[in-house]
Amino acid sequence: DIEALVLKIYSHFSVSASRREELQSFFNFVDIEWHEILRHVCTRWLSLHPAVDRLLHSWPALVSYFRSLGESCPVALKKMFENEEKTDAAEIYLCF
Repeated sequence: DIEALVLKIYSHFSVSASRREELQSFFNFVDIEWHEILRHVCTRWLSLHPAVDRLLHSWPALVSYFRSLGESCPVALKKMFENEEKTDAAEIYLCF
């Protein structure tokens, strides 16, 4: 579910400034311009497209970040980022 993915990734970073700072270092590492992860609000269905676009722009940094967490990665996100095949499938799913 795209909405659930957007919300889980957003909520992971929204509660911690240190997580956002760490994500910024991954943006620098993969040489992508830093942008905040956008929040999708379920009652405002037009907010989904900008949030998904931002995730796609940030995808390489997000993949690197969540894989670096290892066992401390949230379970739902760990399943998505644990191997190349699942990560690629999730990225393709976000494109549509």
